[in-house]
Amino acid sequence: MAVAAEGTNNAGSVSLGKIGQTTSFNVTLTNYGQTTQSYTVDYDGGPLTQVRDTSNGNIVHDQNLAGAAVNTATPTFTLAPGASKVVTFTLALADAVAADQIVEGYLTFKAEDDTQTISVPYLGYFGDLTTEQIIDDSANKQDSIFKVGTSLITTITRWGSPTLPH
Repeated sequence: MAVAAEGTNNAGSVSLGKIGQTTSFNVTLTNYGQTTQSYTVDYDGGPLTQVRDTSNGNIVHDQNLAGAAVNTATPTFTLAPGASKVVTFTLALADAVAADQIVEGYLTFKAEDDTQTISVPYLGYFGDLTTEQIIDDSANKQDSIFKVGTSLITTITRWGSPTLPH
């Protein structure tokens, strides 16, 4: 591959962190090859969010996020050898989009030469990160989501604190 894509922090992805209803971000493409490359941006059906399928063992999967869109004013462009292009994207969430959820997707830069097509993931969080439960309750608790495993806290509660060597 002669063309490289760079999102945030010199990575091949875009980490948006906490986002608002409108968020802009950049992806930089650089042609390190000897031939000119032409690209068309494909949004790959995104933006997406994660949902938990409670009817199917709490499997987590992506689904389209209604009311969300990602766009660029530069959907097609050409890169000469040695050239770089900064493509700015805008991620917009309608008022109807519920807070406290992941917003993610892929941006595919489709090349006329299929061997030069590049996909860049992006991920952000819309809402208050401090309200999410990050550790599941113990499997024996009613509020456990996944009903598997146990926690150190449960073990200590049942059997007492472990004795550590001095």
